[in-house]
Amino acid sequence: MKGLWGGMICGTALQTLLLLLVLYRTNWNEEETAQRMRKWGGQHIMGDYEKN
Repeated sequence: MKGLWGGMICGTALQTLLLLLVLYRTNWNEEETAQRMRKWGGQHIMGDYEKN
């Protein structure tokens, strides 16, 4: 039983850390601008991740 709970706690902690990392590294201003351009411009906007 101890190993099961330890694994669940470690998995939840790892998932939380990864989510926080993604939230921290996301450029929210760029995301908002791209969404507005898609809504009003009707064109596909390339982000930095798509340029390569």
